[in-house]
Amino acid sequence: MPGSSAPTLHVAALPFPSPQGTQAAVRAMLDALHQAGRPARLLTYAHGTAGPPMAFEHVRLAHAFGDGSLRSGPSLSKVAQDLALAAALARAAPALVVAHHVEAAFAAWLARRPYLFVAHTALGPELPTYLPRRLERLGAFASASGAGLEALLARGARATLAVSPALAVHLTASTGVEVRHLPVPWTVPAAIDPRERLDARRTFGLHADADVVLYAGNLDAYQGLEVLFAALRALPDTHLLFATHDPSPGAVAAALNSFDLVGRTRVVPLEGEPCRRALHAAADVVAVPRKADGGLPIKLLEALARGVPVAGPRRAMAGLPLDGWVYTAENDDPPALAEALRAALQATRTGTARAHVETSRAWVAQHHGPGPFLAALDAACRAGVAGRAGARTP
Repeated sequence: MPGSSAPTLHVAALPFPSPQGTQAAVRAMLDALHQAGRPARLLTYAHGTAGPPMAFEHVRLAHAFGDGSLRSGPSLSKVAQDLALAAALARAAPALVVAHHVEAAFAAWLARRPYLFVAHTALGPELPTYLPRRLERLGAFASASGAGLEALLARGARATLAVSPALAVHLTASTGVEVRHLPVPWTVPAAIDPRERLDARRTFGLHADADVVLYAGNLDAYQGLEVLFAALRALPDTHLLFATHDPSPGAVAAALNSFDLVGRTRVVPLEGEPCRRALHAAADVVAVPRKADGGLPIKLLEALARGVPVAGPRRAMAGLPLDGWVYTAENDDPPALAEALRAALQATRTGTARAHVETSRAWVAQHHGPGPFLAALDAACRAGVAGRAGARTP
């Protein structure tokens, strides 16, 4: 916060670092604060993956309570770490906590510390997707419980922010508290050139003229992978680059086999910036299927910043003003996604996608640069330090 030399404490109830969307968003925010000369530190779960060194201060809990998983979703070991986060916050007594997502806000609420609630997804729609098949009948209860917890935490926060415009609108309506958009800051890397594209295709064993769709992300049910796989059955000459950090290769193989996609799919471990850049260089279009309403798919922001066309349902666009240059499926079924993918591939083949590429990169630089992020966070921090609770909507 401007005018303060004390580090702001950010809390994220998750393993860190990790090659997942929320973790990437949190890291981008802390990096932006560090680069702007704003002291900040991050408190997370006790475990995470190896990765490039962090410029900001990162503190982990002392104990993982048997939790070594990088997967999303509830578990008893995660609950234990959440309670440990609450205890750590009670001991540290920070003046203000920036709590990323529901579990971190709940830890701050338990510790009775003043907090900003930064929502990264909508828990009501997403929570039922983690239920095993035998418990699907509890979906309505899970959704209502998630929405109720979000409302409790938003009403107890000094201010509430959301990482997408659609999420801000949803939470404002469901919680009765004014929720503002916090743009995730994102770096626009150097443009991908034709030589780099050819080299990347050779790396992944793809022909220079092949039609290639990229999916880069996890296997969680909210992603809507079954819709993507079914859509690709209608595009028999299209290849799939399937990149994931998920440690379940058997699940990937079974899913691809059930949709008869094994012969035209390359499964790639999703690790590090060189790998991510090569994957996007090789792709004609990035698929963002997204089954559940929620926050901002980082795979969307990453593809736009790299200048790769994107196709997906409207909910995957997160309420961002992307109409006209992102290929949006008219509804949520496989034929609609297949048509959006087909249009993107045709635009790439004919060269008409080039204008969209430059538009998307310029849009990310303007709307997801550090300036909009810092301005939104500063306004929320000022409200938080002043002691004003979240404003109720009329």
